[in-house]
Amino acid sequence: MSSGGNGNRVARIAVAIFAGIAGIAAAATGTIHTIGVPAGSMTGLPVPVTAHGLLATSRVKFAETQRVSDQDRIALQTLARKDTLLHEPFAYLGFHALREGNTQEARSLLEIARDRRPRSRIARLALLEAYGQDGSISKAISELVPLMRLEPELVEPLAGEFIATLSSPAEVELLARLLANEPSILTQITEMAARSERTSPEMLSAFVQALPDQGGDNLRRARSRAMLALVERGEFAAARALWQDIFPNAPKPGALVFNGAMAKPQFLPPFDWDLVANDEGTAEWSASGGLYVDYYGRGASVFARQLLSLPSGRYRLAVTQSIDAAQGTRTGLAETGGLAWQVSCAANDEMITRQAVLDRDGASVERVFDIDADCPAQWLELVGRGELRRGDGQRILVREVALTRIAANEATGP
Repeated sequence: MSSGGNGNRVARIAVAIFAGIAGIAAAATGTIHTIGVPAGSMTGLPVPVTAHGLLATSRVKFAETQRVSDQDRIALQTLARKDTLLHEPFAYLGFHALREGNTQEARSLLEIARDRRPRSRIARLALLEAYGQDGSISKAISELVPLMRLEPELVEPLAGEFIATLSSPAEVELLARLLANEPSILTQITEMAARSERTSPEMLSAFVQALPDQGGDNLRRARSRAMLALVERGEFAAARALWQDIFPNAPKPGALVFNGAMAKPQFLPPFDWDLVANDEGTAEWSASGGLYVDYYGRGASVFARQLLSLPSGRYRLAVTQSIDAAQGTRTGLAETGGLAWQVSCAANDEMITRQAVLDRDGASVERVFDIDADCPAQWLELVGRGELRRGDGQRILVREVALTRIAANEATGP
């Protein structure tokens, strides 16, 4: 692609994004909080009483029309010259100039409003549009970070404008270049794209591949959420390929279950273990090795799971685990609830097999099951199934999870 063509595409994407934000800015002008003035009384501002009245009147009119009348414009200009601290006159006049198509005048006025009141949402939103219109993309992007920090409720509508503008993976790559110095924004946009049913699998993959290589928990969460979205849409092969692309050093999927030794994962779900802690219990990696699960025995919950890609055939699941000796021995758990290992088809949630974790010496699990050809991916899960008969929970340490493919004529397990 020629550099000129690439530049035109960058400009088109940026202008479309920031022009779309105009509607957000207009919708945001209806409250006192919008322009950075605390709700309630106007007392405390260093202006005379007549200025209070002018600002209050202008606010009402501006919220209704997003315009400033000729009479009010003269009054606001006079007020702006008299008081060097007020930001509202510049915000109103700047937004009005933008609506009238006077971009340069709007920029000058809105920059003064922003500098006087950094929390002025209308000034920052309108500056996004003004910068986008005249091609000052870096300046427009520089407004996003403080705006999103000051106004968290704007994250989704702003990210929505980005997502709606993009139509191909190449454009996602260009967006990533525009946001190269603001990885947190790209991460938020990726998470939102993953939540949207309108984002195609191809675009989801592009968003994940555009994310920076290094980052904290937010980056990991965005990647995991995007891959899970692919899984939820039945795009199992695409999710696996994307996971392998993100982690080229991860062992290739030769083993039927990943990280069966139950070491603390170096990689991300859904193809490495995903743990859950909630009101029903906890699952955490033990410092001495293995996975420790404390199930309270009340409600149902998944505590650990991994997505498998088993071809059709017969398999044996073998889990090496031990119970907490302090909880004693109980019978009847297979019928009444408690922990269980299960395999289900990811395409339709149909249960394939389930084996209860029994409270007895040598609490390991073994189960033989079959995978049909119409089930391309499967969830392997450790679940709590509901209230135990004695209601005192279960605690286990899982040491190893193994899957082996066996002959089709081998006897079915318990």
